[in-house]
Amino acid sequence: MERYTNCKLENFCDHVLITNFKQYIKRFREKTKGKHAEGNFGIVNAADIKG
Repeated sequence: MERYTNCKLENFCDHVLITNFKQYIKRFREKTKGKHAEGNFGIVNAADIKG
């Protein structure tokens, strides 16, 4: 996963969005205040979502 997302595995959390659709990354990041990383695919790690 690190290779495709430019995000270290230890930074992955329970709620993750991985996609190459930038509009989904943007909306998920805005909605969750998650941390964004970009490689071949964008990723947002959202640790603070209440389930």
